[in-house]
Amino acid sequence: MRTYRTADGLARGDGEDVLLLDLPYRNLGDLLTAAGNRRAARQALDEAAVRMRVPASDAELLAPVAAPGRRVLVGANHADHVEEAVMATLVEPMFLVVSEYAW
Repeated sequence: MRTYRTADGLARGDGEDVLLLDLPYRNLGDLLTAAGNRRAARQALDEAAVRMRVPASDAELLAPVAAPGRRVLVGANHADHVEEAVMATLVEPMFLVVSEYAW
C-alpha cells in the first residue's frame, strides 16, 4: 500500500486516487510514535475510515515525515551513477546518516 502525507493529513493510495484518512496524525512520524511499532501503524492506516477520495493529480503531496531528525542516504545505489562517477563497484551499499542541521 502506498502511504502519503498531504496538506489535509495522512492518506493511502487507491489506483489513481488518494484516500484522505480520518486519523488525528499530521505525518507518519506522529503515527509511528503513537502506534509504538510499524505493524500497529500499518494496521491503523489499513483500518482508518476514508474522509474523501481525491484524484492523485489534484492532491498536494508532502514529505512523509514533517521534520525528520536525521536522513539516511544510500550512495552508489544505481550502476549508472557508479559509472558516471567513475567509481569502483561496491560490494556492499554505502549508507550516509545526515543530521537535520546539515540541511
